[in-house]
Amino acid sequence: MKDDQINSDLEECSSCSEARGSVISRRKFLGRGALAVGAAGATVAATGGLGLLTNSFAGATTPPPTCATVPGTVKHPRGTWGYPTGGLDPAVCAERAYHKFFTLFCCGAVMDGIIGTLQETLGSPYTNIDTNMFKFGGAGINGWGTVCGTALGAALTTNIIAGVDGTVDNGSAMSNDLMAYYAATAMPVYVPVSSEYTTRGGTCPAFQPGGTFPTSTAVSPLCHVSTNKWMKAANSAPVHPSYTIVSGSIERKERCARLSGTMAYKTVELLNAWKAGTYTSGAWGGPGVGNPGGSPAQNNCSDCHTPV
Repeated sequence: MKDDQINSDLEECSSCSEARGSVISRRKFLGRGALAVGAAGATVAATGGLGLLTNSFAGATTPPPTCATVPGTVKHPRGTWGYPTGGLDPAVCAERAYHKFFTLFCCGAVMDGIIGTLQETLGSPYTNIDTNMFKFGGAGINGWGTVCGTALGAALTTNIIAGVDGTVDNGSAMSNDLMAYYAATAMPVYVPVSSEYTTRGGTCPAFQPGGTFPTSTAVSPLCHVSTNKWMKAANSAPVHPSYTIVSGSIERKERCARLSGTMAYKTVELLNAWKAGTYTSGAWGGPGVGNPGGSPAQNNCSDCHTPV
């Protein structure tokens, strides 16, 4: 299919070859997308995602027709994407993330809660990101139960937005903080302004507005550890003994939606501090050591493995 397209493009560009008095090879044709040729000057106009390449050949009385379009490359290093001087409102981003969970799942929800807000407030380059692409991070990456999608979405967000200040990698430092915060905090923290629990069929009083919502501390950034600990805590709560909460229940989904809001809120708090120049890292610790060989690991391996 690719060869057929290339051959078609070559046929359409035959007038360029005639203007040069020779037939160009496929390799030269493809290579021309990256090179400006001719002393008279090749001009590349880049708008959006495409650049238009026009060649002027020496000795030609009139410019030949356009030969090809080539991808335009506009790089935005971390820290140069832009961020509001006064920061974002973490409550606004958290509420957006909570509601987005039900369509984008946890990773996409955190991303859209923050990146989506920046798309509406700052525009480009954030508008080049389709937050739907981050649905893959849901349930520990496509349901594999590995790193929680809210922590993953938070890490992606800080590393897109924040830059490097001297020898300090702010994006990486914040993503470490957010992983540690996730593991060390009784969650979920965020309470939505407008809950979707009852509209989605939920009836448990503890999960309705004003209820005593169950929380748990994961001591781990892993989805399956965190979710199982929360379900155990929720099912043992005396306020709703007649409910059995399982992974597919609306109660578990409500928990993860609120968790998305929680992590979006904390991420914005760190980004706001970074923008204000007051951010310091290491508030909640860091990862541990997996075994005597020193392999990378979460800060608590004993949930799944014999302590080493």
